[in-house]
Amino acid sequence: MLKNNIINYIAKKHIAGTYLEDALAICRLAESSGWSTAISVWTREGVSFEENASKYHEIISAIINEKLNSYLSIKPSSINFNLKMFEQLACYASQEKMRIHFDSLSPDSADRYLKFLMEAITIYPLLGYTLPSRWRRSLLDAELISELNIPVRIVKGQWPDPDYKQINSRKNFLEIIKILAGKVPMIGIATHEKSLAEKAIEIASTTNTQYELEQFFSLPSVEKKLSQKYNLKKRLYVVYGEPYLPYNLRSANKRPAMIGWVLKDIFDLKPKTFNYLYATSIKDRNT
Repeated sequence: MLKNNIINYIAKKHIAGTYLEDALAICRLAESSGWSTAISVWTREGVSFEENASKYHEIISAIINEKLNSYLSIKPSSINFNLKMFEQLACYASQEKMRIHFDSLSPDSADRYLKFLMEAITIYPLLGYTLPSRWRRSLLDAELISELNIPVRIVKGQWPDPDYKQINSRKNFLEIIKILAGKVPMIGIATHEKSLAEKAIEIASTTNTQYELEQFFSLPSVEKKLSQKYNLKKRLYVVYGEPYLPYNLRSANKRPAMIGWVLKDIFDLKPKTFNYLYATSIKDRNT
């Protein structure tokens, strides 16, 4: 097991920086290269729900002021599933008809997240929802969400299903796509595995559902390889705030590519991610 200080060192490479402006700088770079974006903030434990809501409000304001093709991603638990707080965010986001997207958390929070979605959508219909393919329940959740006519992001997810730890996340990923394709307005294909992304694109492209490839800004992107074959819409997910790993190290033994990510992070063998490209451009301007 890696020591905490090494994990923290790696985690710092996966945030744009401490402040919203750090994330906005990467969004500007991304959008100048034809990407849409999504912005979220990672906060530490102990931060008040009101402070988290304030940060989300700041992101909405920045997206509007910067005229970004972007949306806000939140974790409903970070505002304590408070409908009044959410309504205040929704009221502000409604000025630009901006999507507020619900990220996923751990399996034990899934019921509450889904319940909150059902409550929140009566207040603000421009919502999005994330389904992790590592959970068996996501198949049933996909059936339910397909009736809400909202965008859905499909991820593998960090946390395994406690009751089905051996679930085939790749197979489940594609099964979820099959359930949603043709029934929801947009599917976000959020994987850095080229073969999986390509299979998902092929399924979605046979229906009238729009789809986009969503990539985490600090991980190696498969966009260039896929753009040679597909006319892709592409979105970059950008985070700032507290350092946190965007992948689960416990899964490294099952995902060889992840081992490569860890080694590159530890030994500073930087892939050409947007995070790296922006940092390099800043360094070049200062020399």
